[in-house]
Amino acid sequence: FDRNEMAEEPREKRERKATVEVYSVASPTKKEFVIPEGAGTKVGDIPNVEFALGKFRSDDEFLKTVHRLMFGTPGKATIIKKNIRAFSGLPQDDEKATGRAEDMLKRAFNATLNQLLDLFDLPRGSGEEGKKEAKEKRIFDWLMKPTQSGNKNLKEAAEAKREKAAKKRDRVAAKKEKAASKRAKVSTGKLPDDVKAIKAELNALAARQAALLKKLEKAIEGGAKKKAAPKKKAAAEDSEDEEASDEEEEEEEVAEEEDAEEEAAPSQKEEPP
Repeated sequence: FDRNEMAEEPREKRERKATVEVYSVASPTKKEFVIPEGAGTKVGDIPNVEFALGKFRSDDEFLKTVHRLMFGTPGKATIIKKNIRAFSGLPQDDEKATGRAEDMLKRAFNATLNQLLDLFDLPRGSGEEGKKEAKEKRIFDWLMKPTQSGNKNLKEAAEAKREKAAKKRDRVAAKKEKAASKRAKVSTGKLPDDVKAIKAELNALAARQAALLKKLEKAIEGGAKKKAAPKKKAAAEDSEDEEASDEEEEEEEVAEEEDAEEEAAPSQKEEPP
């Protein structure tokens, strides 16, 4: 093995790789959700609408419809109610938003329109006002400028109803308790301590017991008589039937004897003298 020979051999040159330039494409920035200012009152400041909104779950499909009607998107469950409460009307200079709302209302079923009317505290109407076109117009006008309807405060009415029901429950419970205590006093009256009073009460109980026993005996006798009466009646009917059958037999025997005598009579006349 010669080290000099190895040293004389030329080394292979390493190929250099071409430099590849990498360009990163900037991702489009997500458009920030902005609630436009409307011409009406914010939904959260309208008591009856706020009260009705509170009855829905955040993931309710109907709220997605309401959010899409107001903002054009279904909205996220975590912030959907917050956005609806901040809505104060469709932007009047945005034809795209107003046109979208009108188109949605035209395509909506009557049941959905009724839900929207109830949420916005608007009347469902009757007659001409109860037709689909009239309902669509009422909802669209409200969306352009949300306002309080002037109806009674539903939250206060619900609280008053709950208080009234609670008072009624308390009254009923108090009456039941009073009646129960009264029954307890009657059934567990105070026992006498005096000897004479004890004897008098025992005598009264004995007399009452004797009277009750007499009534019991009479009741038993009366029941026995009632049971015996049908049997006697049936026996009498049986005896009458037997007598009738005996009479019929006697009549048959007499009839037979008479027939026999009639048959014998012609034969005696035909004999020579």
